[in-house]
Amino acid sequence: MLFSTLVVSPTEPINFGHSSGISSGDLNGDGTPDLIVAADQGGYYSEGMAYLLDGSSPWTLIGDPLSVSSARFSGAAADNLMGTLGAHQVDLVGSSKADLLVAGTDSLDGYAMCLIDGEVLSGPVSCLDARIRWNGADDDFPRVINHLDMDGDGMPEVVYADSWNAVGDTGKIYAFNGSSLVDGDYDLLTDNDWRIDGRHAYDYVGSQLGGGDLDGDGYDELLIGAYGDDHPDPKTGSLFIMAGGPDEPVPVRTAQFDKDAHIYGETEGAQVGRWNPSSVGDVNGDGVNDLVVSSPGTESVHVFYTAGRLLGSSFETSEADLTITGIEESSHFGVGLAVGDFDSDSFVDIAIGAPDEANPGDGDADSEGHVYIFFGGEIIGSSLTASFAGAHFYGRTEGDNFGALLRSGFDLNDDGREDIAIGAPGHTLTDDDAGQVHILMMPGGR
Repeated sequence: MLFSTLVVSPTEPINFGHSSGISSGDLNGDGTPDLIVAADQGGYYSEGMAYLLDGSSPWTLIGDPLSVSSARFSGAAADNLMGTLGAHQVDLVGSSKADLLVAGTDSLDGYAMCLIDGEVLSGPVSCLDARIRWNGADDDFPRVINHLDMDGDGMPEVVYADSWNAVGDTGKIYAFNGSSLVDGDYDLLTDNDWRIDGRHAYDYVGSQLGGGDLDGDGYDELLIGAYGDDHPDPKTGSLFIMAGGPDEPVPVRTAQFDKDAHIYGETEGAQVGRWNPSSVGDVNGDGVNDLVVSSPGTESVHVFYTAGRLLGSSFETSEADLTITGIEESSHFGVGLAVGDFDSDSFVDIAIGAPDEANPGDGDADSEGHVYIFFGGEIIGSSLTASFAGAHFYGRTEGDNFGALLRSGFDLNDDGREDIAIGAPGHTLTDDDAGQVHILMMPGGR
């Protein structure tokens, strides 16, 4: 297969594309998805930066983000760390364009989240230009998701996770119904429509957020990671699934007690629920969605076919229908994860990143990272290793953390095949800790 790769990279040490700093959506209303790439360390005082990359001219997306971006967002204060993005940007205010929602922390100053109307997203903008702002974060490791419609009213919810919140870092998740949002300022704790709390110290409930319609009933489910959950052994980690539906949830729920389904790791330190969110898609081509879950502590990824059957039950990752494990070269296999139909054969494919570091961006990697793609139409059996990947990519330099973050679900060149954005927040060929984002334009059938 021949792939077209574009690389966007700054020269400053800002770990570009770090953690959850890549998203997609049609923010300029031209019918073509755009990319948004962020760096929570960006700016003069780590206020955080996000750059809009115009998808209508994808071949120009090479070089410094300042030069190739059509709009730039910045946080509101020093150490605001505005650089966390949901996987997809959608319209939340009733305009003709997708809006930009960026999350950070206001534990020192600034805002926890800011929503910029896509209609004004041009040139430099900041939280001062936001239609809606949120305050009340408690830590520096937020997660956000803003494209799920859990109640089926046609308006996505805004969900903010504060996984180190409360005494003992139990974690809290705050949700705001899209239909109730109006211009102004909100407090995460007092103004939310409903929230979900962690139960035990150091569970880190909300360490990842994902979702999709698992059972095909028209309501999206919310997937909540808690990589510190001790069920059944220390730090096995958990994925708690909260089902969508037409009824308003009770105002306060507890993840461990009120879950609708539970996936947990099979060994101590499996850390299910950490890093890239679990994904939903039809991997085996039978017409119903499957659930793909990463276990970075055991360097494995697990696929549960017919995901709707999971609701109402608990499953260990060892009970998955398919398990994919790393090999010697694929250090920290499973930190990166995304799904999409990359070869246009109607089967959803699985992309898995191995960035050679448990905490990408910390500078501990001693080789380049890797990304492996497993094509759904070629998967046979219940067990695979990275050696059987249908495509394999690796980074450009030692310590680049290539594969730390993977995003899909967009088609920049409008050829009917999904593309992939790959975060490599470590070193570049010329600058330590600058970070880079690789955009893979997927080819035709093989």
